[in-house]
This record gives sequence, structure tokens and C-alpha cells, in this order.
Amino acid sequence: MDAQLVALAASGASALVGAMVTDAWAQARGQVVGLWRRHCPAQAEAVEAELVSSQEELAATAESEELLRARLEGRWQGRLERLLEEAAESGRAAADLRVTADVISGLTASGAGSVVQNVRAGRDAYTAARDLHIGVREREA
Repeated sequence: MDAQLVALAASGASALVGAMVTDAWAQARGQVVGLWRRHCPAQAEAVEAELVSSQEELAATAESEELLRARLEGRWQGRLERLLEEAAESGRAAADLRVTADVISGLTASGAGSVVQNVRAGRDAYTAARDLHIGVREREA
């Protein structure tokens, strides 16, 4: 396997395992399962079960967390390398993995997942990403 693909699998595994202990875990897991559904659909359910098992194992551990993280990263790097090999004929799996790893890294770097805001109003509606101050200005005489 090409060294760039090995590095890509390592990067993806690192982002994945890092996300296992964050609030963004559900989104990260969905991204990885989606990757398998697109490229090796027959394995998607087994991969999802293994992801859940890996996350539970990491969440339950207090001792030697770094050793366990390294072991999980190695396990998932191997899984990602096999995915890249099995889906090599399409040529899209590597690009898809790169995007997936970037999305997962973005989820964990921001500390939060995405925010969806739906507003329905009969007359006026105001939305803001931060503070919003609405008041009546006094008119000058």
C-alpha cells in the first residue's frame, strides 16, 4: 500500500479515536459508518457495532487510557487500510476518507457539533449567533 494511503488511514484513525470521548461522537460515528456504506456496504453494520464497542471500551477505562487509545488507533488504522484496499478500484474511497477525517477533526476541534435553528414567526423574527438587543429608541425632540 502507498505510504500516503497509510498516512491517511492513520490520520483518520487518530481523528476517530479522538472523537470517541467527545460530545461529537454520534456525528463522528455516523460519518465513519457512512463511509463504509458507500464503499463496502456489506460490512457497514459490523463496523458500526465495532465502533460502539471501541467507544464503550474507551469510555469505561480510567487507567492507561493512552495505551488503550494507541491500541484502538492501530485497530482502526488497519480497518481503514483494508477499506481503502477493497475499494481501490473506484478511486473515490481515499478522497472520501480524507473528507471524513477532516469532518471528524472539525467536529472535535470546535468542541461542538452542528447547530440547526428553525424559526417560525407570525410577524417578526430575529435570530443572532450571539447576543441580540432589541429596544425602542427614544426620539430626540
